[in-house]
Amino acid sequence: MDSDAPMQKVADAVEADPLNTGLLKDVSTVLGVSGMTLTNPMGELLHSTIEDEHLNEFIAFLSGTLPTLEEVLGLGAIHHVLLKSPQNSNLSLFSRQGQSLGIVSRPKASLHGIAQQMESLLAGV
Repeated sequence: MDSDAPMQKVADAVEADPLNTGLLKDVSTVLGVSGMTLTNPMGELLHSTIEDEHLNEFIAFLSGTLPTLEEVLGLGAIHHVLLKSPQNSNLSLFSRQGQSLGIVSRPKASLHGIAQQMESLLAGV
């Protein structure tokens, strides 16, 4: 795989949606992050650097179900969902202002560190 391919995808997304310019570039540089997917409130894929289509579909599905989960569970707004795997990549989903950012991280990456960096980046969104 071409090492410039993920950055080109980010560049393409930035061109298509200038509001996410800084965010997408910043997320792509976080240590331990191996891919990201951005979805709208309906769970539709807006941008992804993740090549696994099944994973993209799962992230889109999960982000699309957040409003229902918030309503049914009565817990208020859900801002972060974490799915941890002992063997494979981990998945974190961050939801802000109707968009969700799915982050795939390497198995040995610091999930706490990644979550802190994502929360910091998303604070300005």
